[in-house]
Amino acid sequence: GGRAGGGGAAAAARGGGCGAGGGGELAPEVREYDDYVAQHGPTGGWDPEDHEEFLAVLRSCGGDYTHTVAIVMERAVGFSRAEVMQHARWHMELVDLELRKRLALERWRRQRQQQRAAVLTSQAALGSDTAELARRERERDQRSREAEAAAAELKRAMAARWRAEKEEQQRAAAAEAAKRAEAAEAARRAELQQRQEDIKMRVQMSKLAKEQQRREAERRAAAEAAIRAALAAPTPQQRARVAERSSATFGRRQSLLAAHEEQRSRRERVQQQLLEKVHVEAPADPARLLKGTTAHMQRVEAQRQEERQARDSGFILHVAKRVVPGWRAGLQGG
Repeated sequence: GGRAGGGGAAAAARGGGCGAGGGGELAPEVREYDDYVAQHGPTGGWDPEDHEEFLAVLRSCGGDYTHTVAIVMERAVGFSRAEVMQHARWHMELVDLELRKRLALERWRRQRQQQRAAVLTSQAALGSDTAELARRERERDQRSREAEAAAAELKRAMAARWRAEKEEQQRAAAAEAAKRAEAAEAARRAELQQRQEDIKMRVQMSKLAKEQQRREAERRAAAEAAIRAALAAPTPQQRARVAERSSATFGRRQSLLAAHEEQRSRRERVQQQLLEKVHVEAPADPARLLKGTTAHMQRVEAQRQEERQARDSGFILHVAKRVVPGWRAGLQGG
């Protein structure tokens, strides 16, 4: 309701020149409000029904946007918390711009009334024709009403265009969703058909494998039956061949045993001959372990010769005698 009245006053301001100095330019507040509505639409990009529900909740909450956002989040479907908060911020900005616009229009009305009063006072003082002044006032009022009607019509056209664009977007989204659903259904049917074909193929392969197993079992059974039949009643020729084979096998086995025995006897004779060749008769002599070896006896004899020669020369008065351990003395004495 406030926006409708403000729009009419704004149209009158356009016709009469609502500006900072009373000229033909729009006031900055009016321009900001119009630009904001033109940019975001009359409902902030929401569907009119959703926006009306938002306004109803806001009125029931006494203008508390925080409480309103919480309630709308519980009731609304298809809106995230960020979208609801963004819409609330948009509406707060819209209300602020609308208030500033109303104040600007109120200032403009007061200035207009003051100007009219000054003109009327001046005309009355000068004795001008009041009928002409009234006619001009009526013409200005008529122009103001026409401007308000044009502004209202422009707003309705903008709202209708926005609704048409929104509906077109919704139809496009619905068509795209239908296409995706159709593609998904086609893919599902193709997958189902492929799965059925795979099942048929596996069933057919299983049947072929079972048939092959059955034939193989029948073939083996027939072969076993033939073998059993052949073994059950041997012919005289078969008996003769079996006897001949048994006799030949026994003969080969006996000849192998004889050859093995002959080889073992020959090996034992060779071993006995070798033992006779290398046999040595030696008497037992336990004391030989305590006797010195030939080399040791030679070294001992050489030392004795050296000592004897040195003592017999006459130049050496005394020769130190080396102490010989008892165990070594026994060896030397031997």
